[in-house]
Amino acid sequence: MKAAFADSAYVTDQVSIAVFPKADLSGEPVERLLSGTPVEVLQTTDGVAEVKTGAGNSGWMRSDFLTSALPAVVKLEQAETELREANMILDAADEKIARLEKEQAALKKQAEAAKELGWMRAELSKARDKAAALEKQLASQQAETSEVDQQAETLEQRIATLETENQDLQKRLGAVLMISDDTQPATREQPPAAPASFPWSAVALVLGLAAGFAAGYYWLERRLRQRFGGIKVY
Repeated sequence: MKAAFADSAYVTDQVSIAVFPKADLSGEPVERLLSGTPVEVLQTTDGVAEVKTGAGNSGWMRSDFLTSALPAVVKLEQAETELREANMILDAADEKIARLEKEQAALKKQAEAAKELGWMRAELSKARDKAAALEKQLASQQAETSEVDQQAETLEQRIATLETENQDLQKRLGAVLMISDDTQPATREQPPAAPASFPWSAVALVLGLAAGFAAGYYWLERRLRQRFGGIKVY
């Protein structure tokens, strides 16, 4: 029985198979094939097959050493190759997973940093608003202090003026009293003259000025005590 021309086959699980130049398998082998070596089957007859090797040599070998199924050694080599490829894929996947985990950790840190930065910005905005409010309050207090200082200065000037006027009135009152004493009679023999009228108007004026001075000073001291704890002494 002859096989179809140029069919593919594999050398079975033998250590080494000889390929002879003649169909009776005589002569010096043209090539030796290891188990699993693919060959091209040209024809088969009487238990032998004419094959063409991958090296380009043609010859005859026993057909029972050929099989259309992959030998175990070839299957093992293919399985080992596939295993190596799978391991390489797994290693690449592990590296990719590790890289992605690092990137995820970095992104998580960035997210936490962004969150903390947002919180810090919010706190900074609150601090700025509070500082602006305090500046306004300080400006208002400074304006009030300046106004009170001006009022205090005006009152001090008024008090000084009242003190000066009081001193002048006291001098005038003293002069009036001296004049009144000089107008009394020199001797007892003269008839007593009518007593001179006492200058009550001058006394009332002096007392009024003194009362006004005391009231103004008391009001100023109370106002300054309420705001600053007393009159400032420089």
